[in-house]
Amino acid sequence: MPRYYKPEKLNTKDGSDTLIHSEWGELYHSRHGAITESRHVFIQHGLMNFIKQHPQKANINILEMGLGSGLNTILSQEVAEKHKINITYTGIEMFPVDFSIVEKMKFEGLSNDSVQLLYDLHRKKWNKNEKVSPYFCLNKIQGSFLDHDQFELYDIIYYDAFAPNAQPELWDENAIGLCYRLLSTPGYWVSYCAKGSVKRTLKKAGFNVIPLPGPPFKREMTRGEKI
Repeated sequence: MPRYYKPEKLNTKDGSDTLIHSEWGELYHSRHGAITESRHVFIQHGLMNFIKQHPQKANINILEMGLGSGLNTILSQEVAEKHKINITYTGIEMFPVDFSIVEKMKFEGLSNDSVQLLYDLHRKKWNKNEKVSPYFCLNKIQGSFLDHDQFELYDIIYYDAFAPNAQPELWDENAIGLCYRLLSTPGYWVSYCAKGSVKRTLKKAGFNVIPLPGPPFKREMTRGEKI
């Protein structure tokens, strides 16, 4: 059984809540808008851009490093249902969030149906691939991303680890190299992080690095493309 974690919650400027890791003081999403940041970074510049650039892809395989509250997951499921695209979604989480915390969070901007789906996501069993809708399959993995070196390839990696100063081992050459190996060609690596050292590590691993406008109050974000 996973050991569930109870972070504190914080209301952000778009009305949605984020979580705070008590040990590191790190936010799971931006204090300037949790849902706003997720939609901008991972959906707009990740999933939706990939769909636009590769319209022939009928099945998209997504890996998220850091499942957290499940916000990125449920926003991706919304895209799958709206555009009738099959998405297989794998989320790896070292610190599973206790559902008692999630059910107290505010998710302004999500429909009631989506909030219920998010709750259902947290009730799903760990380490089991489940078809949760006609267009969306979910596999929640409790463990370390660095142990996820396998043969399955992903079209998109949502890299939502805590900042490099909090988890440096998830931003070094070993971790970014693992991301490159786990991606199919073409493939996207997407993150809120725009730190120069991270961009250099991405380039060294073989990525084509694309600086992009960041969400509110953040100048840049980063997309690495495997082409």
